[in-house]
Amino acid sequence: MLNIIYIHTHDSGRMTGPYDPMFPTPNLNALAEDGITFRQAFCANPTCSPSRACLLTGTYAHQNGMWGLAHRGFKLNDVNQHMAAWFNEQGYETALFGMQHEAARDEELPYQHMYVAPRINGVYTEQWEADNVDHAAAFLKEKHDRPFFMSVGFFHTHLPWPEHSDKVDPDRLRVLPGIPDTETTRLDFSGYMESVMRADSYIGRVIDAVHEAGLYENTILMFTTDHGVALPGMKCTLTDAGIGVSLILSVPGYRTGRVSDALVSQIDVFPTFCDLIGGERPDWLEGVSLLPILQGEKSVRDSIYAEINYHAARNPQRCVRTKRYKYIRRYENILQNVYVNTDASGTKAVFEENGFFEQQHHAEELFDVMLDPQEKNDLSGNPAYEEILKEMRSLMKDYQTRTGDTIAETGLPYIPGMRVNKVTCRNVSSGDPEEYE
Repeated sequence: MLNIIYIHTHDSGRMTGPYDPMFPTPNLNALAEDGITFRQAFCANPTCSPSRACLLTGTYAHQNGMWGLAHRGFKLNDVNQHMAAWFNEQGYETALFGMQHEAARDEELPYQHMYVAPRINGVYTEQWEADNVDHAAAFLKEKHDRPFFMSVGFFHTHLPWPEHSDKVDPDRLRVLPGIPDTETTRLDFSGYMESVMRADSYIGRVIDAVHEAGLYENTILMFTTDHGVALPGMKCTLTDAGIGVSLILSVPGYRTGRVSDALVSQIDVFPTFCDLIGGERPDWLEGVSLLPILQGEKSVRDSIYAEINYHAARNPQRCVRTKRYKYIRRYENILQNVYVNTDASGTKAVFEENGFFEQQHHAEELFDVMLDPQEKNDLSGNPAYEEILKEMRSLMKDYQTRTGDTIAETGLPYIPGMRVNKVTCRNVSSGDPEEYE
């Protein structure tokens, strides 16, 4: 049976070399050249813990219980639905190395083997990343009597980003679409570039160990990330810049270097693994298998769905996206860009100075993502798009009925023990009780 290695970074979106040659990631580029790159892959929730929980259970956040961040009191309803538990049942050896964010404590997860390097004063350092990679490489080189499922996670490219090295000149960078080009934003983005290069070097060490152990021809390698880059209008938003993710699969027998424009969701990863190893799909899975794409089909779904519930503060939203259109619905009359749901950075300060957090959205938004890929022109009030709006509302209603999503009727649930900032909060970590719900 095939081994599976799930490699993942934090907050990288599609800001990697296989999607844009501006990003110097030779190891990810090599993985893409020997696998299949999904250009239109999306997460199911653009916040850290919920995104990972959705991928690893094959269910949506409102189903699996990960309404918010694991370190803020949220947890899976049933850890036995975690992919590692399913692989245990298939007779696999399961192992975790480095970052995970779908549980508050590593030992809550059903991996048989774990190595997560100790942090000094709670800080993720380069030594922390390197130690995890060393132990992952050592595991790969051990003798294994059973196939294995292995998770290798990195804190890179989460904020705070490192200072740029001499390999990156901030004044010669092209900042991301939707970000103003200023000295501050270029300096910020140079830190992201440094972070993604470091992540790529660690990923390369893992892949090298696979080759050195003679496992490559019998091992599926997957690289992905949880959601978009931690900049305003990206992470923790339902824009394509928030829910769009890198997804590269390198599967023995399908190593063709192809690129797919199929619309896919990370919800689809679990059923894909089931099919690739010949395991019975659990009845709770919501996704569809990507095996037909590997076999040459053009598409497996017509729409994808994503949601936001809690991050630092509540901000309930839902979206449905087709190839042509995106429909976003906001709930609880929270129509502004929530300040504490954007991570602190110099770029955030630039946006704040220019009124980003005073902007208001409509409760319903409709975008033509082919003609308006940055989603700036809301068509929800345009009479010419009334029928499209009705169709997208219908897709959303059908999805919510099918998956048991009652957000429209009941609002967000209160979870005992959750720690959530008020929407009006201006300091995510002040510790002031008045800043929390």
